Amino acid sequence: MKFDLLREQFDCCLGDGDFAGASALVDSSLAANPGDARIHALKGTLMESMGRLKDALSAFQQASRLAPKESEFLYWQCEILLMLYQVQETIQLCGRGAELFPADYRYQMVEADAWLWSVPVLGLSGDDRATAIARGQKILDAALKLRPADGEIRVVEGMAHLMEGDAARCRESFEMALKYGLELFGDCVDISLCLAILCLRQGDTSQAREYVRQGLGFFDRWDEHHYLKLMLFQEHLLMIDEVYFGATGVLPRVEAFYQEHCRLVEKGVKVHFLSRSLREGVLQFMQQRSRGSLEEARETLHKTLELFHGELPLCAIFHNIKRPSLEEILGIYLKPT
Repeated sequence: MKFDLLREQFDCCLGDGDFAGASALVDSSLAANPGDARIHALKGTLMESMGRLKDALSAFQQASRLAPKESEFLYWQCEILLMLYQVQETIQLCGRGAELFPADYRYQMVEADAWLWSVPVLGLSGDDRATAIARGQKILDAALKLRPADGEIRVVEGMAHLMEGDAARCRESFEMALKYGLELFGDCVDISLCLAILCLRQGDTSQAREYVRQGLGFFDRWDEHHYLKLMLFQEHLLMIDEVYFGATGVLPRVEAFYQEHCRLVEKGVKVHFLSRSLREGVLQFMQQRSRGSLEEARETLHKTLELFHGELPLCAIFHNIKRPSLEEILGIYLKPT
């Protein structure tokens, strides 16, 4: 099979969440063409979409060995290492990538991101924390000079502002990220959610509602729903919509969404961004609250928040924007209606 046709069929399977079909395509193609780096990269993409990050890393490493002059394969190794919170390894590999492919700005972007992530991942404080943020900011500034209108870089910039406690500049960066565009609709959902939370904290409820609507719209239009369904983005947006803006019919949508989540897990998808127990806690809390069992809901709330503290990624955006916001939202849910 020609690679273009393989890629087309692979993309269709992945878009439909047909992991078995995508895997069969890749495995048969690798058996026929074991030396084709592009097919190994497809396997890496499949593994990453299923949350099997170590398998994805191995596949992209093999692709790089077969095609060492291809920047894309090395770049994805950097991204996946960061997803695995291996910040020091990410920084080292990004440095190597920048030397081998000086025209590819993405290595600077990911390295800057890794320096920022190193603060929560390594538990840095004091001078070490300041040094890591300064290193990340310096590399980020260089990337912005090369690509000032790049949405992905603006997301990293927003995180840097967030870690410095500057919510206003963080909001500006995230707004520019959406303006310039992001590669995945999933990222657009994520940043719309962050902006909705930032606007609520600044008292800008009108704009917050627009970002909630925008985030839900991005979600509905994203072709590869299966990956986004493993996260709590939609539930978070829906809860904000109900608590702050009076939306109705939220609980049935969350229940249906949880069932879809379970089906995906049964199909072999690993939930590396969000534990099943955490999602179950959010659903149980909403069910108890909806039937007026506020004491049970309160107990579930505390257990769920403990999971939130311990099981979400050590990413500054999650810890500084989303977790406190959900805590506040769940607290509002406990008030008698």
